[in-house]
Amino acid sequence: MKPQSCRNCGKELWQNQTICPHCGREREQEDPE
Repeated sequence: MKPQSCRNCGKELWQNQTICPHCGREREQEDPE
């Protein structure tokens, strides 16, 4: 499992976060693979 990153600001997110704490944008889901 690799860390998620926000597609808007590029900062790292925790696995269970869907809203980026840095920019407030909702995370876009990565492809399953």
